[in-house]
Amino acid sequence: MDKYFEKLEKILHDKINGVGRLSNNFLLVKYYDNKGITRELADAVKSDNKYIYFYHEFNATRIPEAYEPFLIWIKYIFDNYIDMNLDEFFEVCKIYNPHRIILKSYFETGITRREEFLLLNEIEFETDKLYQGLLNMITFASKIKPIIVIFNKIHLAGTSTMKFINKIFSGEDTGNMAIIAAFKNNVPGLKGKSVIWNELINNFIDINCVYDWDDFGELEDNSKNEKEIVSLEFDETEMEATMVKIKNMCDLLALNQASDYLGFLYHKYEVEKYDISNDLKFKLYKLYTKNCIELRKISDAYEAINNLKVLAVSKDKKFDYYIMRIYLELSNEKYDEAKDYLEQMESKLEISKEHVRTGNIEIDGILNYKLGIIEDSGCVPEVEVNVPEQKFMSNFDLTVLLGNLLDNAIEALRNDQSKFL
Repeated sequence: MDKYFEKLEKILHDKINGVGRLSNNFLLVKYYDNKGITRELADAVKSDNKYIYFYHEFNATRIPEAYEPFLIWIKYIFDNYIDMNLDEFFEVCKIYNPHRIILKSYFETGITRREEFLLLNEIEFETDKLYQGLLNMITFASKIKPIIVIFNKIHLAGTSTMKFINKIFSGEDTGNMAIIAAFKNNVPGLKGKSVIWNELINNFIDINCVYDWDDFGELEDNSKNEKEIVSLEFDETEMEATMVKIKNMCDLLALNQASDYLGFLYHKYEVEKYDISNDLKFKLYKLYTKNCIELRKISDAYEAINNLKVLAVSKDKKFDYYIMRIYLELSNEKYDEAKDYLEQMESKLEISKEHVRTGNIEIDGILNYKLGIIEDSGCVPEVEVNVPEQKFMSNFDLTVLLGNLLDNAIEALRNDQSKFL
């Protein structure tokens, strides 16, 4: 094996030396044992300080982050090499405006904040914008200092990471970075992953950048038979953190990756009847319902929302249930049903005090309901509302936006002694 590592180390050096001079600095290595490109080997090819080196090994036993680990790396480069604030960085990199608050929140807190539902007819457009924005950020950073990326066990990456690497392949200005990855063939993955994985493999094949360890003719026979753990291990004590991770995926438009893991968790709690608090189960089912709607898995969405209804026992949860139900009916073009659920929401969620009266039933309903919750928390809100006759979005989108904004205010008030809004 020493001869193999010597040969592979030379191949890696050749790829790294092409950074800044060549446009094609990609390499995919197929391995058979359980090691691949180890950190020890990755450290051995570090030549000097003129590059930023990143190494990451994927692990099938845990749920990956959205675009793991690119967002963490972009944040590291921003913190250490870029002399501007986040708003300036986003402007230079042409980040789509609605995504700036999401990315800024993620970079500052590790938790995304999205203040509106996705419009279903804009999901593809928004996804393209996000991928392009991420590519702009990493290519901009590579011009400040060239970037060397080494992945081990790339076949275990999340689908959002695979898609983003495919996006890098299509980039026109990636000569200042190298991507070197090791993979093991014939490893089972989550449903829906094979198409994206095959596209990634074919991109490397098309530029003749795939090396098969067996081609060296020096592997021991037993190395081809070594098995790799590829089953997801789930720790119920980390469910809260897991829900944050999956919500981040949804907000960052890694919808298929989120679907893989939401489906896994939904099966755990709905079919296998794993024990979980009703609050966490409600969050899970709400995310699962929304994800099914956005991916147009309508029959799954109806099943999930019926389970969500059972858990909607508090006033807040009932409101969330009705909003999600209306979103589902509208997405399925069942406008009469959506109107019926809106009327049910208004009648069943009793509002003890009228804080505003704009003449717009939907907006009055959401504002009076949420302002009632705020007042119940000990805050007497000061309210002034003007609704123009010509609005820039539909009543439904506007009520969702207002609801999300006021939810943020409610959460802030819980942690603030001043109780002023």
